[in-house]
Amino acid sequence: SQHNTTTSREYSDMHVDDNQCFGTLTGLRSGLLRSVMAAIELTYSAADR
Repeated sequence: SQHNTTTSREYSDMHVDDNQCFGTLTGLRSGLLRSVMAAIELTYSAADR
């Protein structure tokens, strides 16, 4: 199956995290939280089983 993932040009091994809630806890005013691509690949492969 295909998944929509927004990747980073500067950090090719990272993607924009769907969960942006962390910023409200830390006072982040602008920016996007990124996660390691390997983490999303593991999540999707487990969901596809």
